[in-house]
Amino acid sequence: MELSAFWQYQSWLSLNAAYTYTDAEFKVDQGGGREIPGAIESTAVVGANLLWGNGFSASARLRWLSDAPLVEDGSVKTDDSLLLNAGVAYRRGPLRYELEVFNLLDSSDDDIAYYYASRLPGESAEGVEDIHFHPLEPRALRGSITFHW
Repeated sequence: MELSAFWQYQSWLSLNAAYTYTDAEFKVDQGGGREIPGAIESTAVVGANLLWGNGFSASARLRWLSDAPLVEDGSVKTDDSLLLNAGVAYRRGPLRYELEVFNLLDSSDDDIAYYYASRLPGESAEGVEDIHFHPLEPRALRGSITFHW
């Protein structure tokens, strides 16, 4: 299921939102369960865009991802994650100047995670089963200048 909405509240302000839900499962037990590893059940996004007539604009976007099973029986799961990005821009003639802040809340949530056996020096040859993850990028400020012709 997917729901989305867009609202042009004023000529200078628009809001958007989206929500998804799925109950993904294998049709047949995979030898330990029917969960699909990494299948996120729910997502939500809320955004706002502001555009003033003087060349300035701003935007913000909040993204939430629910937890997800990492093994077929659902006994190991990821945590949910929350990410907020925001930016401001100014356009004058053919030039656009933009500053964006990624991960504004400096969340230490994981962007993606997997569960499998790995081995460090000194560990048994079978390795150790554990969650392996890629964290969200740390808070970052990025700037750009764009020339439009």
